[in-house]
Amino acid sequence: MLRHFEEHASTFDSLIKMASADKGLARVDDNWTMPEDTRTVGVSSERLSVYRKLLRDAGTPRGFQLSKNQAGIDFLFWLRGSAISDDETKGFAYLESPPPRIVLTLDGIHTDERKYFIAYRRIRDNWYLFYEFIPG
Repeated sequence: MLRHFEEHASTFDSLIKMASADKGLARVDDNWTMPEDTRTVGVSSERLSVYRKLLRDAGTPRGFQLSKNQAGIDFLFWLRGSAISDDETKGFAYLESPPPRIVLTLDGIHTDERKYFIAYRRIRDNWYLFYEFIPG
């Protein structure tokens, strides 16, 4: 994931600039958004198309969402789970301040407890890798 980030860093930086300008846009996925009608927050369908192209170029077609735990944005790189099972997500986070639970590596990280868990590994500046576990 580190190599992937470095290869696409300029695209991620472009996405951060766009998302910072588009207040009220909470999520962009490959086929849905929050809010559903992005025009209500001033985001045209043309701009939404640019977001989706950049997200594909960055290797994160499942998009981004406002960070749940911090001021920032999470880019969803890998997801596993469903509405009836545990969910696991790995991705890239741009955070305005350092998060709790920073680790040296996310390789092999998991929790044996059946409760919510998130950990971050710093990449550089305000960029982090993250692993999130949500019990089903």
